Amino acid sequence: MKATPLSLSLTLALLASAPLHLKADDHGLRSRSYVLLDLSAALPAGFGSEVRSISETGFTAGNWLDPALTNSAGRWDRQGTLLDLGVSGVDSRAYATNNLGVTVGVSSVDAGSHAFLWIGTTATDLGTFGGSQSIALAINNKGEVAGQASEANDVSSTAYIWKRGSKRRLGMPAGFINSNAYGLNNEGEACGTVFDEFGFTFRAVRWDKKGRATLIATLGGAGNEGLAINDEGTVVGGSIDADGFYQPYIAKNNRAVALPTLGQGGAASAINNQGHVVGYVQDPDSGQSHAALWVKGQLIDLSTVPALQTAGLAAGSIATGINNQGDICGVTYDSNISQNRAWVLKHSHGDEDND
Repeated sequence: MKATPLSLSLTLALLASAPLHLKADDHGLRSRSYVLLDLSAALPAGFGSEVRSISETGFTAGNWLDPALTNSAGRWDRQGTLLDLGVSGVDSRAYATNNLGVTVGVSSVDAGSHAFLWIGTTATDLGTFGGSQSIALAINNKGEVAGQASEANDVSSTAYIWKRGSKRRLGMPAGFINSNAYGLNNEGEACGTVFDEFGFTFRAVRWDKKGRATLIATLGGAGNEGLAINDEGTVVGGSIDADGFYQPYIAKNNRAVALPTLGQGGAASAINNQGHVVGYVQDPDSGQSHAALWVKGQLIDLSTVPALQTAGLAAGSIATGINNQGDICGVTYDSNISQNRAWVLKHSHGDEDND
């Protein structure tokens, strides 16, 4: 199931033990309740939807898919109303939106695909570094954009930050030739992944405001990915551990710490400024993914949220974004239509806001 721009081709396997995990209503972590907003509700029968980020103002960015699986970039408002961005190209996807609703993504062009920046009613092509491919994966509230663009030879590609009409390459650590920026915070710091010539070696990286790269330690294995960064500079993602399993992690000061799972791995895809992390964990019994929330290092299995269960959106789910209000967006694979369905869990605030 494609839900985020992260690489999901790594094999997930059983871990040796299953650590503590909590249900969404477990009083040991204070009661949490959510109201479900089904972003597929207004779509025609047989259509799917995907969502990848949520802003503090409740905008979500993603796309909907027709029965032929053609993608169209869109943005939902906090009431769940879908806006067609009208981006040119036969296939387009929106990956991120900020508090003003400015949205970025990728759209097909004649010779490949290009990153776009959408404001109001206009989409601007952000171009490449001379090649045929680019993608925009993150935007902050200052309107800065991060992503990846190919070089003139189309053999290599480079992570970039776009600001005020121009792109600048982010630093490439020695021994790597390709990079991709997945996350960007409001301080201008970014995170992502760098790859060697053959793509066999990949490492999570954090870029400072000047674009200087620092590798993030793995969990003891051969590689890791940096997928999101908050305003404190904390990075989350997925890492291979010493036993060869792919695990969610959180990294402060570039030191990775494993987040608990259900016993079969997973990945972390987003983090807010309170340090709350979302992603997915793998159920060792069913093999299905469960949307996950981590608070203070403890796992909350979001598949236990009654609203998701009632709507049939619990099993096969991935949480892709979280805002500072604690609202969570995600997708669930619906086998009835062989499509993904996008949703938002609106956090009902209570005493637990002091987490």
